[in-house]
Amino acid sequence: MPSNYPLTIYRGDTARWQFRLWADAAKTSPVDLTEATVKSEIRSNSGSVVTPLLCAVTLPNTIDVELSSVRRTAGRDFITVTNTFTDTKGERVHTLHTTVVGVTAEDIDAGVKTAVQNAMMHDMNILDIAGLDAEYEKEVRPEGEIRIADDATRTPGTPAFEDVKVGDALPAHHTRLSRGDLVNYAGVAGDANPIHWDEDIAKLAGLPDVIAHGMLTMGVGAGFASAWSGDPGAVTRYAVRLSQPAIVSATEGADIEFSGRIKSLDPTTRSGVVIVAAKSDGRKIFGLATLNIRFR
Repeated sequence: MPSNYPLTIYRGDTARWQFRLWADAAKTSPVDLTEATVKSEIRSNSGSVVTPLLCAVTLPNTIDVELSSVRRTAGRDFITVTNTFTDTKGERVHTLHTTVVGVTAEDIDAGVKTAVQNAMMHDMNILDIAGLDAEYEKEVRPEGEIRIADDATRTPGTPAFEDVKVGDALPAHHTRLSRGDLVNYAGVAGDANPIHWDEDIAKLAGLPDVIAHGMLTMGVGAGFASAWSGDPGAVTRYAVRLSQPAIVSATEGADIEFSGRIKSLDPTTRSGVVIVAAKSDGRKIFGLATLNIRFR
């Protein structure tokens, strides 16, 4: 397994590049589309909202999607995808890195393929990646200057730096997710994986029940922190390592409790690092989640 996979860039609608990434990864790794997000990170260079939930619907001028690496660790294939968001001025405003662990056919019930095909909408087949090679050409990032959007001159709408201190706690907040929320998010994000809405398929894939999308819980966590800070655009970096999925039952849904505290402060940049914690049904969802925030 190569440690550095050749960069591949795709441009187009969400569904098409999502399938193409997996098709390309499958050439060197026997991955399936049942995956678990293990880490996501967003770096923001502007005052735009950085919540992953909103990134799926607030589209800039260009989104470059790169299969940036495939590596094998402890018998698992870790696949990293990088999304680069560029605005209409040609300036890079967001960089999103997502690492997922590939699941092979040996890890799940053999009947999952048939079950998925029977459950999917008529124009969607997430398991059929054959024949895509002839439909696209690899692109390599063109040479040239990378211009980064600079939002340092904007006064953030966050609390004054002098009014916060290390150890300050963010008020706890509970968010309820229902199966309907998962279906809505799947449509917005273009994630058609039925483990997020079909209980039988989720169990065939080795899960106890339907699970919430990792990026959805990550986005809700960013919204929790931004509600406290008062300015989503003041977040310059957001990194989350997911430890457990949120189980969303058909009758009860899922209750997620968010909390947080200020980990560190930098008087030179008038910024700080906030740790965000998330729990559902007594289990930690976020292994480690941090936000870098500019204060007023």
